[in-house]
Amino acid sequence: MSIGKLAKALSGTAAAWGVSALATLIYVSITSRIYSPDIVASYTVGLAALTIGGILLGSGLTMNLQRAPLLEAREEARHVGLSIVAGIILAFLMVAFADIWAGLWGVPGSAAFTRFLGIVALVTPLSTLTAAQLRRSTRHGKASLVLAISSVISAGVGVAAAVHFKSPLALATPNILLPWLLVFGAAIAGANLRPAFGFKIPERNYVAGAVTYNLMNYLSYNLIPWGIGRFVAPSALGLFSRAYLLASTPVQGIAGSISNTLLSEYRNLSDPKQSRMLTDLLAVTSSLSMLMLAVMSALSTPEIRLVLGSQWIATIPVFVALTLALTTLIPQWTLSLALQALYGFGQQRWSRLAMLALGAIGATAVALTHNIYAGILVIGATQCMGHIVDLYVANQCGLIDLKLLGRVHVRLIVATSPLFALGIAQAIGLWAIADFSGYAMLGSLGLLALAYSAAILRRGATGRIVRDYVQPALLRARASV
Repeated sequence: MSIGKLAKALSGTAAAWGVSALATLIYVSITSRIYSPDIVASYTVGLAALTIGGILLGSGLTMNLQRAPLLEAREEARHVGLSIVAGIILAFLMVAFADIWAGLWGVPGSAAFTRFLGIVALVTPLSTLTAAQLRRSTRHGKASLVLAISSVISAGVGVAAAVHFKSPLALATPNILLPWLLVFGAAIAGANLRPAFGFKIPERNYVAGAVTYNLMNYLSYNLIPWGIGRFVAPSALGLFSRAYLLASTPVQGIAGSISNTLLSEYRNLSDPKQSRMLTDLLAVTSSLSMLMLAVMSALSTPEIRLVLGSQWIATIPVFVALTLALTTLIPQWTLSLALQALYGFGQQRWSRLAMLALGAIGATAVALTHNIYAGILVIGATQCMGHIVDLYVANQCGLIDLKLLGRVHVRLIVATSPLFALGIAQAIGLWAIADFSGYAMLGSLGLLALAYSAAILRRGATGRIVRDYVQPALLRARASV
């Protein structure tokens, strides 16, 4: 695998995800001032139905296509045909079982959202497949451009619909538009949309493994929100959903850009024993994740007021707790994709089983205590447990230098602890950013954390990937313009 090529692909994909994340946050900022937590909860449950349906009926095909070597046109057409059939089945199921799904979550108002999202279910598997086609053929730039433009258009139309109609269902407008725009854009960019219909599933074992893996991930992450909606209150689920979206969108943008690029690039890896490269990549992603979330935690009060509005101020403790819980999300996704691309899903069964067990424990804790924070605590434990097990497996396979990564993480914890402490102080009401002195203190601690993190990047393992891989790739890109 070419490191320069990987860095270039990552930078383009990250830029597209950044644009998409910004469009999402602007949309969330405007709609949060229009809709109540109860409506947001109903919308969240409808999206959960669309997500699990997409996992069961489309995710395996997409991952198989993205990781595979060059395929004949007939094989690509078979993937397209199966995705179209999967979309039709998914749309029917969402309409037919909307009431049952709403009852399962304890949010009756979500049935209308689930039926409405059935419109986009028709094309959801195909939209992810066409993006995978572009990335598999190394057309990362076109795929990134399609994502950025589609995200901006769908968010803009969504804002207009919400402001004009103020109907609860208008909240789902971007989710309806985005997959259709992605398919249309991918077709223009060169994706093959000619279907071939048949009942034979290509690489059946891998597809089944991918579906099982994604389903276990889905359940481990969504059992706790389900417990909140079912056993606390729909409004509590709405608060949790908005706080989680605000905390995770920037992080998932980076994680998504890495995963979308790595899965297609790692298939060309000739020597899996490249521990230095993967160690450096994990060190960089850990630094980005912890520093970004620490700053977000310290800025929780002004961030919530600016993005969501003063009526959502009750989400501050939830938001701060989630910034702590999600610190391992980016490196976890990075390592998970590396193990998956190199060894399939067998090496990750124990980490996913551990995460699923902890997710069930978290849902049980919420049901028994009727406390949202019991679930959030388990979210953090779930993330850490899955990452620790994957780190152990990767170390046993000779993929990483575990001692070096440990030293980097200790330094990062020292650098970000003051910022997380400020966030916790705001969450429990000990300190509020209300005047110039508060911002001055926050700015001083932020600069110290940035300086310390920069020293880690310059001197530690993370410096090597920036110095040896990313900088040369950027210089080559500049020279080619």
